Formats: sequence, structure tokens, C-alpha cells
Amino acid sequence: MWYKDRGWDYFIKYIRAIQVAFIALFLLLFLRLFQVQILKGFTFSERSRDNYLKRFIVPPNRGRIISSDGRTVAATYISYDLVSQGSLSAKIKNDVRAITG
Repeated sequence: MWYKDRGWDYFIKYIRAIQVAFIALFLLLFLRLFQVQILKGFTFSERSRDNYLKRFIVPPNRGRIISSDGRTVAATYISYDLVSQGSLSAKIKNDVRAITG
């Protein structure tokens, strides 16, 4: 094996370097999670609350009202209202302008 040529001391140093690398990676991961969860948690909470859909109303389809002679007096046509609140980026504003004319 490759470590027998260089000696056990080299092998122990190699394993120790791998252990230190793993500990450093886990420490970096822990610090990043701490930053996101604890230090910037309120910011992400506000952004989440802003993106939350608070109300979604779908009116029921009532059907047609027909007079006694068979003519349609009133009919229901399906339509949707799309409401967006909050700030829109410039790209989204341009896309909306292009769609709506």
C-alpha cells in the first residue's frame, strides 16, 4: 500500500489532515446556518410574510337563468382577477406591460 512506502507517520498526518478538513467544513456549515437562522432570521421571516398569499376567493358558478319562454335572461361567464401586492422587479413590470399592452 502507498502509505507503507512513506511510513506510518505520514499516514497518521494524512488522516489527521482529512479530519481537520471535515471539521472545518462542518464548522463553516454551522456558521452559515447560524447566520441564516439566527442573525438574518427576522429578515427572511418578513420576506416570507410578504410572499404569503393571504386571500384567495373563487366565486361559485351559479349557472344560467332562463325565462319561461326559453330565453337566457342571465348567464355566468368565468373570469379571474389577478391581484398582486408588493414591489415588483423591473423585469416583471416590463413583462406585465408587454402582456397587457
